Amino acid sequence: MFNSFCGSFAAAPVRALAIGLPIAIALSGCISPLTPTFREPERLYPIDQQLSVTRNYVEKALEETPNPTKAQRNSIISAYMFAIDIEYTRYEAALTHEVESEGFGASALIQVLSTTGAVVAAPTAHILSAVTSGVNGIDSAYNQKILLSNAIQNLETQMRSDRSDQAAYIYANMKCSTGSYPMAMALSDIELYYRAGTLPSALIGLSKTVNKADTDSKAAKQANAPAAPAAATTQLQASANVTKAKASTRTSCQVVTPGG
Repeated sequence: MFNSFCGSFAAAPVRALAIGLPIAIALSGCISPLTPTFREPERLYPIDQQLSVTRNYVEKALEETPNPTKAQRNSIISAYMFAIDIEYTRYEAALTHEVESEGFGASALIQVLSTTGAVVAAPTAHILSAVTSGVNGIDSAYNQKILLSNAIQNLETQMRSDRSDQAAYIYANMKCSTGSYPMAMALSDIELYYRAGTLPSALIGLSKTVNKADTDSKAAKQANAPAAPAAATTQLQASANVTKAKASTRTSCQVVTPGG
């Protein structure tokens, strides 16, 4: 389709070519083979094949070991997490590629073609107006794409952070006995691990992150003021103690839960 667009400019007046062609070639995909891409590299084994093998392993393990040992439980947990990880990789890559390839290119191409058509039929006095309109439209599409790209990147960063936090809880609990951390509880934590890699969860997590950063910054400002309120200093110390307590708890075999 883009090749037909590139060829259609051959019949346009010189004036239209001079204005529309350089922009159209740059944005319409006529030089798409040179455009960098964020697609993932090829895998040794396709994702679907890996998922199939992992699913068969988990199903067989759960069927044959209704009361798994600690080592067997941890093996099942690891298999579940591996399956979630590779599916998340595919999900994140799809989000990145969608932002990369959709939206801006189509909007910009429409603006270029509309501008070129206006220039062909317009008097000389209207040429600059038509070109300016097209450039403004391209700028708008570009800005929208940049905003969308930044938003997706922030959400992906939040998802990675939430997934890492939940994985840390699971890893800490894998040190516990099956009596303290039974398979059913592990499966519940694995479900939270899966949810941490979704956009709705990332939106909630991002909101909490922003709110916490705002609260901490205000407390830090008050604590470092010339006459620091005692409450602000206490709040900062309490926050530091909570973080330290969570870090130390994860090294023990006491079952850990998010927020606990």
